[in-house]
Amino acid sequence: MKLLVFAHVPPPHHGQSYMVELMLEGFGKATSSTPTALGDTGIQCFHVDARFSSSLEDIGGIRPGKIFRLFELCAAAIRLGLEHGIDSLYFVPAPAKRSAVVRDWLVLGILRLFFRNIILHWHAYGLGHWAGSMIEHPAGPTADSMPPPRLFGRLDPLARALTRFIYRHCPLSISLTKYNARDAEVFSPRTSVVVPNGIPDQCGSSFPNVLAARQERLRTRRDLTEGRSLVVPASTFDLLYLAHCTREKGLFTAMEAVSLANARLQTRGCGYRIRLHIAGSFPSKQDQKEYTRLLEESPEARQTFLYYGHVGGSEKATLLADADALIFPTFFQPETFGLVLLEALSFGLPIIATRWRGIPEIVPPHFAHLAAPGDSATLVQAILTSTDFEDFQSLRNLYLENYTLDKFWRRLASAIQAAGHERRALKSEDRPYRAPDR
Repeated sequence: MKLLVFAHVPPPHHGQSYMVELMLEGFGKATSSTPTALGDTGIQCFHVDARFSSSLEDIGGIRPGKIFRLFELCAAAIRLGLEHGIDSLYFVPAPAKRSAVVRDWLVLGILRLFFRNIILHWHAYGLGHWAGSMIEHPAGPTADSMPPPRLFGRLDPLARALTRFIYRHCPLSISLTKYNARDAEVFSPRTSVVVPNGIPDQCGSSFPNVLAARQERLRTRRDLTEGRSLVVPASTFDLLYLAHCTREKGLFTAMEAVSLANARLQTRGCGYRIRLHIAGSFPSKQDQKEYTRLLEESPEARQTFLYYGHVGGSEKATLLADADALIFPTFFQPETFGLVLLEALSFGLPIIATRWRGIPEIVPPHFAHLAAPGDSATLVQAILTSTDFEDFQSLRNLYLENYTLDKFWRRLASAIQAAGHERRALKSEDRPYRAPDR
C-alpha cells in the first residue's frame, strides 16, 4: 500500500508533529533504505512536510507566505501521487481556529480531487464540536458541555456546513481516544477507529534504579511526617510540570496549587516541602511576564518554582527520573491526549491531572489523581495524597501494556491497512477500537 503523508514534523515541536515523525520513523519513508522497526508493514510512505509555521508563536497566524506555501505543498503532493500511483492520503485536521480551518478547506478541497482513500488522523479536539453544533449527532447537540466558538461571526452556519461537506464520508477516521472519536463522528466517516499514541521507552533498564531512589525518598517523607527521624534532612517532594508554559495548559493552576499545598504542609508541621520543576517554552510573552511577576511577588517563589526552559533527550529523562510526581492540570481546548502522561507512566510517576477530554481514558482514575478543571481544592488534595503514593510499578506496567512505540506502530499499521483492504482480518492483539454503527 502506498501512502501519501501530508503532515508536518518538528520543528516546531509539539505532540502532533512528534507523533507524525514517529509514524514515519516506524513505517519508513519511501526514500529510505533503512529497514523499519516492524519489518515489512506493506505500507510505503511518501512524505510532504506540510509545515506552515516556523515557531510555536507563528502557529495559527496569517501571513501571505503561507498562502503560497499551501499551493506549493499541494502541488508537491499531487505530483507525488501521479508519479507513484498513490491513491491514499494521510491528513491531520487542524483544531477549530479560523485561519487553520480556512487553510484546511483549501488543502483538503484540492487533494480530495486526486486521492480517493482519505485517512484523517484526529490529534486535536474541537472541529467536530464546532462544525456539528447546529445538527444532531450521536454525542448529542454538542460533543462537549462548553459552547462552540464563533469563528466567522454571522457566516458561522455557512462555514460549518462547508466544513462538514469537505470532511464528509472519508474512508477512515483515526482518533486517539473514544472521547475524541465522538468529535470526529460529526463528519460521518465510513470507518472509525481509536488508536492511542505510543512513545519510546526513555526509562528502560534504568527503571529499577529510578524506583529504588523514589522509594527511598518516600520513606524519608514518611519518617519526617511521623516524627521518626532524629536528624531532619533537607527533603522535598518534587513535582514536574512538562508542557508548554501557558495558562490553558495549567501552569499557573499548578503554581497556585503548590503554594496552597505547601501552606497546608507547614500547618501540619511536616518536615518537607513541595517544589515545582517547570520544563517547557513560553509561546506567549504575556504568560512569560505573568510567570516573572509571580516569582517577584514572593521571596520563597524562586526556591519553590524552578524553570528549565524547553528540554529534550537526556535532560528530559533526568527530570522525569528525579521527579516524585507529574502535574498536568490542563484545560486547553484542543487537548486530546497529552504525551507527557505517557512519559510519566514510562517512569512510573504518579499523575495529578484534570478530568479533561480523553485524559481519564489514558490514565484511569484508579491510576491517577484527577480533579475537575478549576477545582483548586481537589487539586491541592490530589498533590498531598500523591506524596504518599507507593505503587510505582503499576504505573510502569500500564505504559508497557498499552503505550509502547511498538504497539502504536502495529495498531496504526493495522488500521491503515484495513482502510485500503476493508475485508482484511485484523489480528486480535492489534485490533483497534471500532466505533459502533451510527
